[in-house]
Amino acid sequence: MGELPKGEVSTSHIHLDMLQNVIDSNSSIAPAGSLIYSYQRSFNGFAAKLTKEEADQIAGMKGVVSVFPNQKLKLHTTKSWDFIGFPLNVKRSNVESDIIVGVVDSGIWPESESFSDKGFGPPPAKWKGTCQVSADFKYGHGTHTASTVAGDVVSKASFAGLGTGTARGGVPSARIAVYKVCWSNRCDDADILKAFDDAIADGVDIISASTTVTSFEPWSLSTAASTTNRRFSTKFRLGNGQIYEGIGVNPFDLKNQSFPLISSLCEPNSLDEKLVKGKIVYCESRSDGQKLASAGVAGMIIKGARVGEVPSSVTLASSLTDLYAASKVFIYVNDSSVNKKTATIFKSNEANNLLSPYVPSFSSRGPNPITPNILKPDLSAPGVYILAAYSPIASDLAIKGLKFSIISGTSMACPDATLRMEGYDTERVQQISGSKDFKCSKANSLAVGDLNYPSFALSIPPSDTFSRVYRRIVTNVGSPKSTYTAKVVAPKGLRIAVQPSVLSLTSIAVIRYREARRENRSIYGFCFFDVGFGGPLVVAPKLEKDSEEDPVEDSEVDSKGSDDYVPFGYSPKPVDPVDFDPWDDYK
Repeated sequence: MGELPKGEVSTSHIHLDMLQNVIDSNSSIAPAGSLIYSYQRSFNGFAAKLTKEEADQIAGMKGVVSVFPNQKLKLHTTKSWDFIGFPLNVKRSNVESDIIVGVVDSGIWPESESFSDKGFGPPPAKWKGTCQVSADFKYGHGTHTASTVAGDVVSKASFAGLGTGTARGGVPSARIAVYKVCWSNRCDDADILKAFDDAIADGVDIISASTTVTSFEPWSLSTAASTTNRRFSTKFRLGNGQIYEGIGVNPFDLKNQSFPLISSLCEPNSLDEKLVKGKIVYCESRSDGQKLASAGVAGMIIKGARVGEVPSSVTLASSLTDLYAASKVFIYVNDSSVNKKTATIFKSNEANNLLSPYVPSFSSRGPNPITPNILKPDLSAPGVYILAAYSPIASDLAIKGLKFSIISGTSMACPDATLRMEGYDTERVQQISGSKDFKCSKANSLAVGDLNYPSFALSIPPSDTFSRVYRRIVTNVGSPKSTYTAKVVAPKGLRIAVQPSVLSLTSIAVIRYREARRENRSIYGFCFFDVGFGGPLVVAPKLEKDSEEDPVEDSEVDSKGSDDYVPFGYSPKPVDPVDFDPWDDYK
């Protein structure tokens, strides 16, 4: 409903009056019982239990900006700060200690070292909030996101020995105000709005909400997840001695012990717990591992990883492998000449990701369904394999008792208030802002595509041939002596040119689209500026032994010492680098 009414008018009375006008007197729920929240601290609105007909009546009332159903959203998710050039050893002023970050999430584990208040003074004078006690406040996801934003510096942090380093937030001297809106990974819209209402009234400076990535509205800064220079691989060995490489974070150490190997679809209600207990299961379809873990399975090898994919963490030893390695596992586990099929899964290894940064497959790339010519998300930030604090009693923690975890996800989005949006007229903006002085200009002098966005999006009818020029002003934040060379990966049928192709400190980049046809779907390409170092390496695996030897015994092979392992992403058919398209998996 927009801005709060002026004067001493009670918004809750206004909201109840509106409900009384639409709820039938014979209804089983009285108007007062229908009202869930009355947002009256920072904006004018309410949440209520209504039928569709009642909601439609309220939507038609004068002064109502919008009515939308309450949805249950899901939660989305530290080397990351160093990777983006935000070092720990910088001079910090008292201003940082006066910043209050409001974290809208699932609560936190306040006893974590990342939230130590040692050396902190009292809260800033602007803080008007109070602390409330909740029996179900200590949750892992919120602990992870809050410590990533503003957690204290903790040295020698790791996830069961993986990712060892210093865990810290971007602004470790800032204050954290946590608003719990999520229970069991579900978050209600009504609770999220109430948290925003309270946070603004409490005096927070920045709100970080990790509840959804479907943020199309222009006043929210939506963030895609991207990789850092850290990757994890998980090798597994079959009973024939062959070692294959999968992906994912596996903190479990099976100590080189082999277990019986069986095959299963791993679909709901397809598992015989007595059959799978104590075995490694090759899963023909995706599984989160919860049923398998509860059945006492030793581990699982999962089919179907794609290049660019980042698997979710599971609560037992696992490796997500590509189709080539999966085919070899399938042949082995179904080989009638082998009496005892066995396998083991090794603890993950950490390596440098030479392809970073890129946006993994779980993160949205757009387009924007409301304004197609503005690409959402707005920007990307590290969100893959992030080490941060976690609740040691969280039910989803792989190994209970650990104080840190490695999570991947689109974890943070900081709303930035504006009133700019296509399609809003003067009356609608005045309703939201409460100001009669604001008037929309009739002269639309700036097209959406001319906004200085880091991305480029263009909505064109399928059969049209088009040419489009985008102009962008860029800022060099690296060395003043750096030279940036433009490199373009264009989708099929689209020709892209960058002028100038080499950037200096004061350059203006012009991206030109010329004479291209577009099918009736979204197509993607990308442009980046290379500073002249780093790059991908392709290593061909050794697949055959130098001599005819019998398969080695389990004790003679480990996860690091054999030349006879197949790396993740291997294909027996050579790939011509000219024909390779890294976006093939997403088309």
